Amino acid sequence: MVLCGDVAVKGDTGKVNTAPTINNELAPITPPDNSVNINRGPSITLPPDNWQGFSLSELDALPKLLNPVSLNVPPRLKRQLGEVVRLRLEVSINSEGEVTLLEIIESPSPELRFPIEQMVKKARFSSPQKDGKTVTAQFIWPLEIAL
Repeated sequence: MVLCGDVAVKGDTGKVNTAPTINNELAPITPPDNSVNINRGPSITLPPDNWQGFSLSELDALPKLLNPVSLNVPPRLKRQLGEVVRLRLEVSINSEGEVTLLEIIESPSPELRFPIEQMVKKARFSSPQKDGKTVTAQFIWPLEIAL
């Protein structure tokens, strides 16, 4: 006997018998109870966003760098980098002229991260002002430093 789908063929008599029908009723499905509380742990609360900074174009005047800055580069790295290092740093200047490094946008070497952080900590600018009041400013600081 050969089974083909739901048709059974027996011998060469040309007689075709159909396979029996099976009644497979499924049990009713109960949807899940949506009122169950799932403990997902403590929620995360972000601090209030009370920082307000201005771009350079919004200020009364451009902040001026008040002290010379230098980049302390190890001698081995100086040989690799050449005579001039070009950097682009995203910084924030608070109302006292203190600088915070937000991001290194362009640097010729990842090994300069620590020297850049140290340089930025020592930098001081004139206080940014808007409408005659000291404010916080955020901008891209392009630098070309001779080694």
